Amino acid sequence: LRRGERTGFKAGALHYGMATARGNFIAIFDADFLPAKDFLQRSLPYFEDAGVGVVQSRWGHINQEYSILTRAASVMLNMHFFLEQAGRYNSRAFINFNGTAGIWRRSCMEDAGGWHTDTLTEDLDL
Repeated sequence: LRRGERTGFKAGALHYGMATARGNFIAIFDADFLPAKDFLQRSLPYFEDAGVGVVQSRWGHINQEYSILTRAASVMLNMHFFLEQAGRYNSRAFINFNGTAGIWRRSCMEDAGGWHTDTLTEDLDL
């Protein structure tokens, strides 16, 4: 999928994609993500619960040992998923979508108003 103009940054691309997508579930990945081969098979069963609007998967690291910076970033991201996301889930609180590596129920996105192109933090906007 390629759009003719680059307006609205990433949110603009997501808005354009939503207009052309046909499924009930929308998987979102940034260009630098490599989903596991069984990503959909492992993630879609959570949507059997009609109350689930989004499934955020945990991120892995392919360059964790490359430098001290990548080691530090991987530790921080691991803590985010292990503590914050798991804590929110276990306390039945709203989780935040991290902008990539997740699946949305289309109706949930539409009910929330879709992607707004006048934002720099589209992952928190929806």
